Formats: sequence, C-alpha cells, structure tokens
Amino acid sequence: MAVLTFLLLSFIACGSEATLCYQCSDAKFNGDCARDIDGLLEDRQRYFQETNITTAHFSSKFTFLKNCSGLWGEYCLFEHIREAGSGKLMSFVRGCTRTTGIPDNQTSCKFQSENKIIVCSATCGEDFCNGPQPAGSTKCLLSYVLALIMYTLHFSL
Repeated sequence: MAVLTFLLLSFIACGSEATLCYQCSDAKFNGDCARDIDGLLEDRQRYFQETNITTAHFSSKFTFLKNCSGLWGEYCLFEHIREAGSGKLMSFVRGCTRTTGIPDNQTSCKFQSENKIIVCSATCGEDFCNGPQPAGSTKCLLSYVLALIMYTLHFSL
C-alpha cells in the first residue's frame, strides 16, 4: 500500500497536462538563450515554487518557459542554424514543436545546399528536456548530455 501511495504521489507531483519546455531564441553569437544557463534554471526553480499557475498567465510569469500544448505541440525542441562555410551562428532556438521529426532525444544535423546552412536539432518529450538540468538531477540525464553536446557544438564551430 505504501508503494502504491508513493507512486501515486510521484505521478501527481511530476505529471503535467502538457510538456513544459524552455523557450527562447537568439539570432546572434553569445545570446541569452544559449548562455544564460542560470536564468533558465531560475525560471525552472520558480515554476516549481509557484502554487497558482494558469496556462493563460504562464508566459507573463516566466521568461524562459513555455507550456507546450495544443497548437504549440507537445515536444520540446532544441535547434541551431549556422552558415556552412564560416560556422557563423544564424539562429539558436529552444521551444515547442508538434512532431519529433527525429527519434526522441537524438540530435540530427542536415546541410541545406540551397541556403548553404547547417541545421542541427533535437526533440524530446519530457519536461525541461531541451535545456539545462539542476545539479544532481538524474531524471533527464540523457537530455542533459544532449544539451551539453549541442552547447559544445554551438561554441566550437
């Protein structure tokens, strides 16, 4: 009985009606979306401390969070676009998407010859999986590793 109660409480505490994702974008090198890890984590922390959050007021309460549901889609997205020759960052995005398009928690990069750009993206379906995780968090360890790899690629090209 204790195990069943624990599982039920865990589901209630961790479950949400929609996937919660980090949401931001940059069209420049070293923008806040890529670099402000503390800001992303602070928004996440404030979300867990809030007691009265409605979908209608969600975007006004949080700078870097999005309640991904309905029209926005239920998956989190992490994407960056670079010029193919120079590696110059053209876009860096965290947000929501309707479909994964690629297997969950895997990064896919494609060269678009007509625009001479490289588009790398990853999708995932767990809360806050498209960005940093707090120290000691093991729930989204794979997502943390993917975010770290994307971050490393972002600043090494």
